[in-house]
Amino acid sequence: MRRSRSNRCARRATANTAARAFVGINLDRLKREGPIRLNLPKNYAPFANGNFGTLSGKCELYSESLGKRGLDPLPNYTPPHEDPRTRQDLAAKYPLQLLSPPAPEFLNSTFRQHRFAAPKKQASPTLEIHPLDAAPRGIINGQWLRIFNDRGSFQARAIVAETVKAGRRGLAEYLVEPLFPRRRQLQYDDEHRADRFRRGATFFDNLVQVERI
Repeated sequence: MRRSRSNRCARRATANTAARAFVGINLDRLKREGPIRLNLPKNYAPFANGNFGTLSGKCELYSESLGKRGLDPLPNYTPPHEDPRTRQDLAAKYPLQLLSPPAPEFLNSTFRQHRFAAPKKQASPTLEIHPLDAAPRGIINGQWLRIFNDRGSFQARAIVAETVKAGRRGLAEYLVEPLFPRRRQLQYDDEHRADRFRRGATFFDNLVQVERI
């Protein structure tokens, strides 16, 4: 009971600190000044004395709650459901792992109405691909591509660069749907399944093939 009360007090204190952090920060000030540091101490370390959001209040390397759910209670690596090393049959058809980070100007589909995002709103969707993956496919920079698997496909322009790992990686920037030809974007080839840990989306768990149009 004492530990539970202590955890509640710690969470309440953290919530109060978070509320004070935004005092005096509003949209008008952000427009005038740009990025603004939150009202936090210089060397802010909220978990220096514990106060983690766990049952014990500690950073749990061994999690009893995960073990009770039938999950690994220790930190471990679980390969994606679609992975060239574990799904060699699928990788024979679709050898590239597609990652889809959001465009910096947007938060997924949010903020597209703002002026600061105007250049990106007019941009074409892109797929970054390593030269070693582009060459055997005859892909050159700026070329329109078809990215596909058994679930669907979308189109994007090629950025041939060493910004992604060779051999197994493609990187498509998450943009809003109207920017994609035929309004078909990344979700058309995603696997619609949830992860075991938090039942979250598995957008990066996605094997694809890429070809020129």
